[in-house]
Amino acid sequence: MRWSLLRFRCASAVLCLLATAPAFSVENVRDMLWYPRDFEVPGAIDGATLFASFEGRVTQTDLRDGVTFSVAARNADGNTATLLQVAHPFDDPPPVGTPITVGFSFTVTCNPLTGQLTTRITTGAFSFCHPEAGALPQAMPRLEQEAQGSVSDPFGLVILDENGSPGPDGTPTNAFTCGAGASIPQPTHEQTIGAVALRKSRSMNRILEDGDSGTIGIYFDEEGTICEGTISPDQPTRVYIIARLNGLTDCGLAGAEFRFAGIPDSWSTFAAPNPEILTLGDPFGEGVTCALPCARPEDGKYLLYSVVVFAADDDDDLEFSLEPRTPPVGRGEFDCPKLLMCDSPYFTQLCVETQSCYVNASAPKSCDTAVAVARDTWSAVKSLYR
Repeated sequence: MRWSLLRFRCASAVLCLLATAPAFSVENVRDMLWYPRDFEVPGAIDGATLFASFEGRVTQTDLRDGVTFSVAARNADGNTATLLQVAHPFDDPPPVGTPITVGFSFTVTCNPLTGQLTTRITTGAFSFCHPEAGALPQAMPRLEQEAQGSVSDPFGLVILDENGSPGPDGTPTNAFTCGAGASIPQPTHEQTIGAVALRKSRSMNRILEDGDSGTIGIYFDEEGTICEGTISPDQPTRVYIIARLNGLTDCGLAGAEFRFAGIPDSWSTFAAPNPEILTLGDPFGEGVTCALPCARPEDGKYLLYSVVVFAADDDDDLEFSLEPRTPPVGRGEFDCPKLLMCDSPYFTQLCVETQSCYVNASAPKSCDTAVAVARDTWSAVKSLYR
């Protein structure tokens, strides 16, 4: 059966601007997510609620016309028909090139008498890091459109670029039908948030191999500049666990996870978390997970813990290090010390390098020798996309 997709109508005058705008001006679109994904195909799309999300970068066109993108139906022959076009202005636009996350829920209804497909966005938002305002999510208004063109049944869904070319990671071309088909499970808000959060963490960690998105280190001073010192018996000494924000964490820090290692069995410690944060676990046992209000310190450093160390013996050449929590909490496939981005509601997890603290060292040590995330950790992350 062929479904005719002839016209569209806008829910607001602003969104009607898309009529003359490019179909897709957010560039470098990647890591698209369609949800739900596990159902018998073809699924009966009439009346179903679906969720879509993707990552991209802001272009000059976005600053002029707003965040613009389109969703299309596509069949096995490669024919496409535009179902939905969106152009939504920024309240406070970020610079060109800023990474942006777009996510929206939508429904599709089929009219067997007229052959019309009608698509409605029910909820949606896009988020990015503003250089001055920090993490800045913005809601998308509701939108209803009757799309343009025609495509035969069954069909899949895909994002089109500004030239009308399909982007990556579309659904299978036999995923949906307007006729009789399998029931499509309806995603809950919690499921879609969890799916996007996992996708974002995988995406961000994949691109971090050649970048720096902050570190966590142990230091002898609150400024995070001294990583070598002496701890003698009967002279309690304080060390500090400090997160340094950079790259993707420049927009704010929402949490951290790690385990403090290297304390001799005969020594003892007393750890005090920053009073602003909530903690789960034991930093010297299985490890600790920290949650905090979105922090964006001016100097780019955030104190997580202060630790008083009591030495029982004259031990030399000790290394206090930060390791992965065992087991990790939440989306536990990221087995590494991590920081959490301030991108509510996703709180993207980032594997980060760590700075060890050297105690009673017999040779000088440098504070700029951060311990890189293990190569097998990166390999595991990248394998998720093969």
